Amino acid sequence: MVVVAIAVVVVAVGVLARRPKTTPPPAVVPVETSRTYRVFFTNDLLDPDVTCQTVFPIVRDTNYEGDLGRAAIEDLVRGPTAADRLAGYGTALPTGVTIKSLELKDGSLKIDLSSELDRVGGSCRVSLIRKQIEETAKALSGVGSVTISVEGRTDDILQP
Repeated sequence: MVVVAIAVVVVAVGVLARRPKTTPPPAVVPVETSRTYRVFFTNDLLDPDVTCQTVFPIVRDTNYEGDLGRAAIEDLVRGPTAADRLAGYGTALPTGVTIKSLELKDGSLKIDLSSELDRVGGSCRVSLIRKQIEETAKALSGVGSVTISVEGRTDDILQP
């Protein structure tokens, strides 16, 4: 019985010794693809007098691999998150605004927005909308100037 047990051990050791050694796969290290941008909103706590010209940045992290400018402007038109609202952030942009097109050429960003932007009035609100869009756009790398249009029009938009 002892002889049989020793024979089994010897055979098992021999089989293990002949097996090719494999190296474990390398550990997967996640590559950090997060990028940041700033989106500008109003904030009643930081600007209690509502100066109609002051907007405040919120830094956003994103793993979005596409156009960072589009991500920032989409975030702007979507509006502040619930957590942002608890911190006093708000927006002058009306709900339902969508991006029709974005084009960056020679440092100038052209933003064409949907007709929902036509449905606002009041000099304070219009000033804040313009300021939110311009500051968010100018915070992007490579943007020096901003042209805002609504359904392709630039002359008669954002009027009080």
